[in-house]
Amino acid sequence: MTATLIQQSLDLAQQHRQAGRLHEAEALCQQVLAEQPDQADALHLLGIVAFQSGRSDDAMAFIRRSIALNPHRSHFHCNLGLVLASKGRLDEAIATYRHALVLSPSDAETHNNLGIALRAQGKLDQAIAAYRQALALRPESPETLNNLGNSLGAKGQWEQAVSAYRQALMLRRGYAEAHNNLGYALQAMGRVDDAIAEYRQALALSVNSPIALCNLGNALMLKHRLEEAIAAYRQAIALQPDFVEAHSELGNALRYTEHLDEALAECRQAVALQPSDPPARVNLGNVLHARGDAQGATDAYRHALALRPDYPAALANLANVYHLNADFPAALAGYRRAIELQADFASAHWNLGLVLLLLGDFAQGWPEYQWRRKIGEFLAGTSAFPQPIWDGSDLHGRRILLHFEQAFGDTIHFVRYVPAVAQRGGRVVLLAQPQMHRLLQGMPGVEQCLTPHQPLPPFDVHCPLPSLPLTLGLLRPQDLPWRGPYLKTDPALQEKFSDLLDAAAADFKIGLVWAGRSYPPDRSVPLSALAPLARPGVRFYSLQIGEGAEQARQPPPPMQLIDPTDRIEDFADTAALMQKLDLIVSIDTAAAQLAGALGKPAWVLLKHVPDWRWLLGRSDSPWYPTARLFRQPKPGDWGHPIAQMADALATLLAGRGSSAS
Repeated sequence: MTATLIQQSLDLAQQHRQAGRLHEAEALCQQVLAEQPDQADALHLLGIVAFQSGRSDDAMAFIRRSIALNPHRSHFHCNLGLVLASKGRLDEAIATYRHALVLSPSDAETHNNLGIALRAQGKLDQAIAAYRQALALRPESPETLNNLGNSLGAKGQWEQAVSAYRQALMLRRGYAEAHNNLGYALQAMGRVDDAIAEYRQALALSVNSPIALCNLGNALMLKHRLEEAIAAYRQAIALQPDFVEAHSELGNALRYTEHLDEALAECRQAVALQPSDPPARVNLGNVLHARGDAQGATDAYRHALALRPDYPAALANLANVYHLNADFPAALAGYRRAIELQADFASAHWNLGLVLLLLGDFAQGWPEYQWRRKIGEFLAGTSAFPQPIWDGSDLHGRRILLHFEQAFGDTIHFVRYVPAVAQRGGRVVLLAQPQMHRLLQGMPGVEQCLTPHQPLPPFDVHCPLPSLPLTLGLLRPQDLPWRGPYLKTDPALQEKFSDLLDAAAADFKIGLVWAGRSYPPDRSVPLSALAPLARPGVRFYSLQIGEGAEQARQPPPPMQLIDPTDRIEDFADTAALMQKLDLIVSIDTAAAQLAGALGKPAWVLLKHVPDWRWLLGRSDSPWYPTARLFRQPKPGDWGHPIAQMADALATLLAGRGSSAS
């Protein structure tokens, strides 16, 4: 076979390889080698074909033979590096790439491949340098830009990562992988809606991408679009049944539903598929914790830590178990260790703050609590406004938007700081939940109260309500001393309930709330559990809205219960009814805080480890002086505080009777 025929055969073999006809390419290479066994180009091409066929050992042998015959061909070394990297032999791959670059310093592809191997070793700065060198040599490489974005993202340099991905997409429209990676970066920056749009674009270009579907599910979870997220995970699993992350995240999503058995099954499937995967172990622990199996959760987190001792997520979730089991020293140590390993671990900071606040350490607690603003939904809410966040300086008549961020109870708690903002010279626009609007619109210091459905006026700065204690420097309850009720009701609204109240004018009137949200758990009791409070001369009024409200139709005997909730439209109505009652009895819900903010006597049932604002080991509240607290002595034991409450009610009524006589 002449040199010309050999070259023609190799050119044709290359064409077959590029077209995916690997068998034909291999046959031509073997024909050349039968004629000329030491033909280096044929051996090299045969090695590439073997690599593409999944025969990496054969590929390595063929390419090494080609290098032995012609050691000065840089692309031979580069392709050997690819084979070594595929086998996990990264040190050898990196050395091979570096040798190739000695032979050909301007080979952009080798710089790019070196970057991939360095990133796989966690050498991110070196990887970024390699990618930048590749781009200096070949600026219009979307693959290298995509790789650069991945390494920048791994360092948390998300804005630069976004820029790299966008450049890649400008060079190659329809680049599904770059859309997916751009979505991931935007999600990390809190731009969850933009991330969802990018994931959907990736899926429009590559319908059968389980990775994009799983990422979409994760983003939808941050937006509380639970059913859509579950559907995305299920679709990813249908495409790739052994996709560990999709099974694990599906289980994690299902734990927020009533399908905890299915959630557990999915997490166990993920662990069975990859027993050495720490994130799968952590999600298994999360589900077990949601099922009330604290020991099982602890075991799962500890197993994850045995696999990866420096895994911040496992440390933080184990600390959550300690927190909810009142082992506060262990919880604090766990959160702090997680933060030591990952300084920007926002949820660990936030949970550390919650424990510190619960323990009454407000000086350290509020700065840690601020980290919630870097968590998914909170960051998304904060970044929705282009105006800067207020730094606490004098406002000099500027308009400030104060906006709700969390649940109804948090809005009620933190609006107490609004007058202090007005005293700093602020013209306050308050953005409140629709259910809170009528109650808060006449609050002192509020120039205008709006809901998210109404257009906002121009404003200069903004601040989430829960950030006000730290921003104002009013860290302790005594720094904003109680000056009486800070919420008022419209007397006209009380007329809605007059007929129900007048009919029981002589009775002692108690408003009841017995159920909170299902998550976090253990914030509800059945109405029947409050039967010990029933006694002659006491009339109960249901204030229960939503979950559990149907129980009012069948009160436990001998309780006399009136259900006026069909007349309650929002918190303004609830407040108006409360004003006409003698006592509010509530499990830890927004109703308890509303009663406290109105200055009404409120008896509050608290679980063993309560929300931070109720502190520990006391029966009163510095935030709500008219509140009296009845605490579980151990998790799940509502009988004890209800019995204490019944005794306290008997004493109260006896004293009331003595006063009347």
